[in-house]
Amino acid sequence: MSEKESKKGNSIDKVATGAGVLLPATIVGTVLLLVHDMLVNGVLTNHDYGAYTTCKRILQIGFLISFLGLENAVIRFVASAKERGNSEEAIGAWQKAQIWSLGVGGVLAALLAVFSNPLAGLFPDTGSQDTIAYALRGLAVCLPLAAVRMMSTSASQGLLVMWPKAIALQVAWPLVNIVLVGALCIVGDMRLGGVILAYDVSMLVGALIGLWSLKRIEPAMLRQRQMPAIDSRALWSFAAPLWVYGIVNAAYAWVDHLLLAKMEGLEAAGIYGPVATIAPLFAIGLMALNGIFAPVISGLHASNQRGEMVRVYRVVARWSLTLALPVCLGAMLVPGAVIGIWPNGHPDAELPLQIIALSYIFPVAVGSVNYVLIMTGHQRQVLWAGIPGIFVNVGLALWLIPDHGVVGAAIANGAALIFISAVACVQLWVLLRIHPFSVGMFRPIAAAVPAFLSGGTAASILPSSASVFLVIAITGLSFALVYAFVLWMLGVPAEDREMWRRFRER
Repeated sequence: MSEKESKKGNSIDKVATGAGVLLPATIVGTVLLLVHDMLVNGVLTNHDYGAYTTCKRILQIGFLISFLGLENAVIRFVASAKERGNSEEAIGAWQKAQIWSLGVGGVLAALLAVFSNPLAGLFPDTGSQDTIAYALRGLAVCLPLAAVRMMSTSASQGLLVMWPKAIALQVAWPLVNIVLVGALCIVGDMRLGGVILAYDVSMLVGALIGLWSLKRIEPAMLRQRQMPAIDSRALWSFAAPLWVYGIVNAAYAWVDHLLLAKMEGLEAAGIYGPVATIAPLFAIGLMALNGIFAPVISGLHASNQRGEMVRVYRVVARWSLTLALPVCLGAMLVPGAVIGIWPNGHPDAELPLQIIALSYIFPVAVGSVNYVLIMTGHQRQVLWAGIPGIFVNVGLALWLIPDHGVVGAAIANGAALIFISAVACVQLWVLLRIHPFSVGMFRPIAAAVPAFLSGGTAASILPSSASVFLVIAITGLSFALVYAFVLWMLGVPAEDREMWRRFRER
């Protein structure tokens, strides 16, 4: 085997290895998150559930502020240092990022606790302000814990070890949450207080797992007391634009939910809550592939392997689309059954779910476009897609929510999602002359057409009295069988066969 062929195989092997860990963990974790959200929806009133989901959006923005953009910087600097065999730089990058993010997370937690009442005052719905202030104070402790969890698992990811992120973020956190919500709220009858305490404890467990796993992978990370010297200017130059982008990204992703809570009240936010929870499921394959894709791309860019970088990117984009289409189209086929899984699921959430599902198809088709920009040193450019995305979401939300409620919020979110993905693709072409599209993308699209018809037929012949779980199972099975058969009949590209073989081996 030539050196070039060896490098190609090694890149695919790395992606398949990481996907072999992250994809199953992401699927399991997503199911657990859905179970947790359904459980919370069942133990809380719709008003308290709306308050809880609204506070989670505020908290998630707080997470991004406390990370300082360093989570991706840690991945890139650790991966690059590993590629060059410089362990001191890898240790220094993680230690500096961890200290800064932990400190900022602690300060932000204190500010959130102190100013919970003024923040709650932004939501004038009757009876909501005391509930939101209480929830914000209870959740504030999660900010420094999330910083520890994220930086430690990002360092492991930079070392190309995926299981810590898979366990700490995907599996342990929602699993502990489910157990504690059951014990505190169902057995103990604590309601909202129990949900908040469960969230806090599960975050602590994730932080401890992250540190323990990093110590196992690279003991020097925690043992070395004197921080190795690193180029701080380079670290912050990389992280600062990503920090702004992370906040911007959160703003355009979640501002519709917050505006809905403010303009229509917590009941409407509670109706929209399941849709917001389901939305990440549409990109489940992409999330799993991104976990290993980021450090692989960083390593290929650092070693000047442009051709291999483009090849891996397009393989990941094809796999992302292939995995996403059944989920997106399945939700569009039986939205009532999907929303019906939630104990307090409301029919008004069905159309918003279909809108969000449709909106995700293009972003998953372009794959890891922002990661390519970030890991090739164009992190500042991602802001130029995110900032206009806020105005698209806010503008449409303010225009549509008063007349259309939850449907207007979904349209605003979906439009912003497509807009920022399209802008990022244009940037990628202008800056690097790279695009994610390939002939192989027509295979999943062609397979999805008969599969959609098959799933729709199966759903239509089921009796109206059928349980939501039966509707989802029969429709999903019908879709999946036709989809897989047509994909097989159309033939599988050699690169995809190679990745699948290595994925199965792992």
